[in-house]
Amino acid sequence: MGQKSQIHSAFDTFESMNKLKQFALDNSYSLLFIIIAIGYLCNMTLNVMDVDASQYASIAMEMWENKSFLQVYHRGNDYLDKPPLLFWLSSLSMGLFGLNNFAYKLPSVLILILGIYSTFRLGSRMWNREVGLKAALLLACTNAFFLVSNDVRTDGMLSGLVIFTVWQLYEFLQDKRWQAFLLAALGAGLAMLTKGPVAIGIVGLGLGAHLILKKQWKEIFHLRWILFLLIVLLILSPMLWGLYQQFDLHPEKEVYGLQGPSGILFYFYTQSFGRLTGDIYWNNHTGPFFFLGSMMWDYQPIALVFLIALFHRITGWIQGDKPKEYLSMFAVILPFVALSMSKYKLPHYIFPLLPFAVLHAVSWIEANPNGKLRKTAIIIQKSIVALYPVIAVLAFYLFFTPDNPWLMLAIIPVTLAIWYYKTGGYWAQSLAAMSVTLLLVTSLYFYPSLEPYQSTSLAGKALKESNAPYKAQLNAHGHSLDFYAQEILPSFDSSTVDTWAMVYTDDKGWDKLQSSFPKSEVFESYCHYHITTLKPKFLLKSSRNEQCKPRYLIKVQR
Repeated sequence: MGQKSQIHSAFDTFESMNKLKQFALDNSYSLLFIIIAIGYLCNMTLNVMDVDASQYASIAMEMWENKSFLQVYHRGNDYLDKPPLLFWLSSLSMGLFGLNNFAYKLPSVLILILGIYSTFRLGSRMWNREVGLKAALLLACTNAFFLVSNDVRTDGMLSGLVIFTVWQLYEFLQDKRWQAFLLAALGAGLAMLTKGPVAIGIVGLGLGAHLILKKQWKEIFHLRWILFLLIVLLILSPMLWGLYQQFDLHPEKEVYGLQGPSGILFYFYTQSFGRLTGDIYWNNHTGPFFFLGSMMWDYQPIALVFLIALFHRITGWIQGDKPKEYLSMFAVILPFVALSMSKYKLPHYIFPLLPFAVLHAVSWIEANPNGKLRKTAIIIQKSIVALYPVIAVLAFYLFFTPDNPWLMLAIIPVTLAIWYYKTGGYWAQSLAAMSVTLLLVTSLYFYPSLEPYQSTSLAGKALKESNAPYKAQLNAHGHSLDFYAQEILPSFDSSTVDTWAMVYTDDKGWDKLQSSFPKSEVFESYCHYHITTLKPKFLLKSSRNEQCKPRYLIKVQR
């Protein structure tokens, strides 16, 4: 009886696993999107990272506190770089939900989700629902979108608004519904409020090339585009008025080495095109193939398939095969070439091209279900993302010892990936499931493990909790110091110390404080590292402490 009982038990377990597997297959999209949402939510609770994200967070905080929405300031000084949409929305979010990580990141992540939905709708309209679903799923779990749901900069908003604008314009061109036209103009205006003219450039280059190659001349030269630009200009007008008041009326100001800059000219020309012409000094000496290298990581889990699909479609086009659409091809190629000519390049500059790259790759695969090249591309791509769990295990051993029990959740997408891999037609779900494993590992393990080494956020939180009559920084600063202290910390002034103060500083600053205030003592010491510029020597346990710099929170006493 015991043996029969064991056999029945094993059979029941087998049946249960089969039912569970069938449930996972029947609900593949829902399950994966839920896991992605959990990962995004975890990312939204992580500390903002120096430099850019914490700078933008502190600007939004300062904007809310000063209620200066049209004229932007950073640490009390004129700010002339990024347009203000991120600051506007994050400051309003902070007003509703408080000065915290979640409030700062919420507007950007919501617009990121809008971009994922827009990709689904555009893919469904240009091709079919399956293309739309697979493209949205793979976009949501790309390394780039993982990153910008945590390290929130302007590029996440730009990505979501650009693809939304193109979707609405495509809908309008198909159905001539004025609602879509107005929404497209709204999207274009908001996109330009995130990062300037580059937004309308991506939209115009992609859709313009599509209309030209489709020979839709009447659409190109229609007078309605004047109305479109006027609506966009109306949306930009509050920002332009603020720039005019802050800079154009004050030629005596100097910003970024520019004497008496026009805020309006800077927005429309210098900030974007000045990087090509040399009218602004920003230059990080990156080569013309910089973005090609960064794409191979940021565009995973679809990077290789996209490049193969692009090559296959271009060669087919040259040989006389006419693609169904040119939008997804040229919305990547033309902006990619233009951005590659810039003298200052960072990997996230090509994130707004990602939705089009994913649509291009997915539509190519779905249009060639039996092609040998298609099968080869998928096999190679799956082999690449199958390394993600291996990378995670190596990180556990070499980098940081995992101590979060919730990390076991990463087993779920690995199991799903195996099930989807063995079932025909689930190639996108298999890639997504393995990629979601990376999302959970980074959001539950890797980034939390880095947080103790960004001392500016730790010290800022300690300063907020302290009741010191005077708080300052000396020789050491990070924008997250201001954000988490929830005030703009001045440079230390010894004459301001009445009885005692709290000061964030480095070794030199500590020596100076000791000589001037012998009664001072270390309140907290930190091992500091710039965690957005990771290097192997820092990641490795054996050499990490050598790469850290000492930082201190000093209780200064007279």
